[in-house]
Amino acid sequence: MIGIRTSLPLPSLTEIIAQLIIYFIIEDYTNYWLHRAFHIKWVYENIHKVHHEYTAPTGFTTQHAHWLETLVFGIPGYLGPAIVPGHMITFLLWLFLRHTESVEIHSGLLFWSMYLILGKIRKINTVTRQLPQIKNSISSILYNKRNQQDTCHSLK
Repeated sequence: MIGIRTSLPLPSLTEIIAQLIIYFIIEDYTNYWLHRAFHIKWVYENIHKVHHEYTAPTGFTTQHAHWLETLVFGIPGYLGPAIVPGHMITFLLWLFLRHTESVEIHSGLLFWSMYLILGKIRKINTVTRQLPQIKNSISSILYNKRNQQDTCHSLK
């Protein structure tokens, strides 16, 4: 399975953290650009609009999408482990953290939060701080939380 090892010894905490940071950077960067691409007029009207049917932020909206969007947005989550394979423990932890973050982002609430843990790292997409009309990266989610706005669902 994409070079992921399952044997002993288990990875060190340093190895796990380093790989998770890499996974989050790769996933955030690719998700940001894919999401922007899904707001191109034709793609939005024919595919991505389904995801924006809900106007109230809930964790369930993370999975409410056109089948093609679900397929395409699944790819970034596996790029990190494919590029930098680790141990199965790291991979399972990554999937848990990634899905928890996705539900949290769409819930409109700020919980334990990956933003607090990885907020400095995830400022790769700082362009959204200068362009508030583009609101779909982690840095803009922080901006939106301060302004009591919905995150992904304020995109048009």
